[in-house]
Amino acid sequence: MELKLIDVSVHQGQIDWAKVKKHIDGAIIRCGYGSDYAHQDDKRFVQNVEACIQHGIPFGVYLYSYAKTINAAKSEAAHVIRLLEPYKNDLSYPVYYDLEEAGTENGAVERAIAFGEIIESKGYWCGIYANQYWWQTYLKGGLDRFTKWVAKYSDSKPSGISGTYDIWQHSKKGYVPGIEGNVDMNVCYRDFPGEIKKAPIKEEKKEQKEEKETDSNEIIIYAYSKEKDGNKKLSENFKVKEFASTDGSDPIFVAPELVEVLQKIRTHFKKAVTINSAFRTAARNAAVGGAKYSQHLYGTAADIVVSGIKPKQVAEYAEKLMPNTGGIGIYSNFTHIDVRRTKSRWNG
Repeated sequence: MELKLIDVSVHQGQIDWAKVKKHIDGAIIRCGYGSDYAHQDDKRFVQNVEACIQHGIPFGVYLYSYAKTINAAKSEAAHVIRLLEPYKNDLSYPVYYDLEEAGTENGAVERAIAFGEIIESKGYWCGIYANQYWWQTYLKGGLDRFTKWVAKYSDSKPSGISGTYDIWQHSKKGYVPGIEGNVDMNVCYRDFPGEIKKAPIKEEKKEQKEEKETDSNEIIIYAYSKEKDGNKKLSENFKVKEFASTDGSDPIFVAPELVEVLQKIRTHFKKAVTINSAFRTAARNAAVGGAKYSQHLYGTAADIVVSGIKPKQVAEYAEKLMPNTGGIGIYSNFTHIDVRRTKSRWNG
């Protein structure tokens, strides 16, 4: 099997998909690049996806990665999930993680796994895109669990790559009627539309069962930019910037459930709540002597002071809000609150 695919982005401009359809078997569409900020969405993504749906063209998506940390990779996964929400039942090809940015080579395997696990947890197929050199040098055998998309601009197929690959990007100077200028050309050796369309039907009952068992354990984390979103209100009394890592880094990760708990505490006591520490980068967490797997690293924790209220009183009310879950720590001058799924209580 050899299917003819193109991959496109805003760089291809206005595409006449009615013409394109006659010359391809499918398309991989860029949804965006980097972390989960709206200004990094591909400006033609919605237009291209809806045109493919309208014309019955099978499609998948890719995101260009700039991540240098695990948290950034998680934000990139959130970026994809946000954009795919209206189209989650329309994909015929996987979600691809595009690894090629110079300076992101070290740790690429670990970040790709983090990205892939989040994508797969939402029911999507995940694949990895990289050129032959990256596969041979930086990725090697570390990502064999994912379907591979390999770039090699040549008449000879990719070689020297661990495992197998399913898509070969063989040219960046292709021509397809309906697109002005060059477009990337690919050969796909796998019937993704057939496999992906069948999978949800075949595994529907299993997925429904797993959903009931796991949804209650899932914590949603949102990524924000301190610079762009700092003054955005997350609730009546809390803004994004209050949850920023104290080392001044960007982005900021926040669990909506944490905001909800803090807002209830603020409303109950009718007193100002000061957040001493919420999200922490790994470097900041190490600098303050935080636990290796501190909840602060995930954006699920906050150390707070309620004006005029003793930490023990704050903890007692938090106990009413989270009787069977969450972390509550009582310290001499603040109260630690987190929304983990297990129950933990301590005195600092």
